[in-house]
Parts: sequence; structure tokens; C-alpha cells
Amino acid sequence: MHKINGLIMAGGKSSRIKELGEKPLILLHSQPLIDYVQKAMTEASLIKKIYVTISPHTNNTLEYLKKIKNYPLQIIQTPGIDYVEDLRYAINNFKLSNVLICPTDTPLLRGELLDLVIKEFFRAGKPSLVTVVPLKLTLSLGLKPTTIMKINNTEMVPTGINVIRGEKMTTRETLEEDYYTVNLKEFAVNINSKKDLEIAEKLLKDNQ
Repeated sequence: MHKINGLIMAGGKSSRIKELGEKPLILLHSQPLIDYVQKAMTEASLIKKIYVTISPHTNNTLEYLKKIKNYPLQIIQTPGIDYVEDLRYAINNFKLSNVLICPTDTPLLRGELLDLVIKEFFRAGKPSLVTVVPLKLTLSLGLKPTTIMKINNTEMVPTGINVIRGEKMTTRETLEEDYYTVNLKEFAVNINSKKDLEIAEKLLKDNQ
């Protein structure tokens, strides 16, 4: 199976959790959130190169990454307009084709789980694969989702972990999507509040 690129989105305004500073640098068990995602991508056997988007909203994250010599990733400095435009900027300027996109606030992910998403992308054969978890799972963990969607009459929560064909995004056309349902807590945890952070801390501790 072909390997694809990995793209960590780390240029957001962190508006929902601004009191804790730039989201990529929020500490979880004394380690910045971005470290967890970078580690998962490094461990994934189907990711060949890792990129990370930085914007004017995350200058401290940029300085942090510059100091970490062993980071196997390439920094892309985007305008910081919004998520979609920063994603399009990264894809266009670095000619990214098939790419797995992951936010910095999913610290429970592991390499083998990202590989599952990539395999499903190739199996489905659509320009875009959106990974979702059941709303019931999210609520059972004590999390409060910011977005809920209905798929086949079942309420689902998008995880932010997607795979797209980059060349399709350059045309600004609406991408045909497929949905990949994963009933796993590792995909359900996104850090958007102090409570989310506390839940992630407990789950990580329980997994040790």
C-alpha cells in the first residue's frame, strides 16, 4: 500500500481554550499536546513525511518546534486566515497529494490507529475521508462535542482526523466524502476545554 503525507494543523486561534495559551503547547502530563500527535504520526507505518502548519496565532509553537532538533517534520507557515484556507495554502504551496490531516488536540492517538484511517481511505476510493465517532461514545466519556452530524440516522461527532486528495482541494470544488466510523475513545478526545484536558489526563493515566 502507498504511503501518504501527514499534516498537523497547529495554526488556530485556540479561542475556546485561550486561557491556557496556544493549544499545541498546552501541557498534558508535562508534555505539549503537539508532541503526542507528532509521535503518533511518526509511529504510523503509512505516513512518509510529516508537515505542520504554523500561523501568526502560534508564534510560540513555532519557536518551540525550532528548538526541538529531533522533530522529523517540515514547518509550513500559513497566513492564519482560517482552518480551510490554511489547509489549502499548505496543500497548494507544498504540492501535497494524498494527505492525512490531524489537529494538535488529539493526544490519545497512536500510529496503528492512523494507519487504519489511511487504509480505509484507499479502500473507500473517495477524494475525502472524514473520521467520525458515535455521539454516545463522546458523551459517555464526559465530553461535550462542538459539532454533531447525522450519518445514516445516527448522531456522529467529527474527529478532525481526515484524509484528502490534495489535488482535488486546489480546485475549490466540493469534495465527495466518505465517512469512517470508529468506536474508539482515542479518536473521541479533542481538547477544547479544561474539562477535556482533565478527561484526557485520566484516560492516559488509566492506559499506563
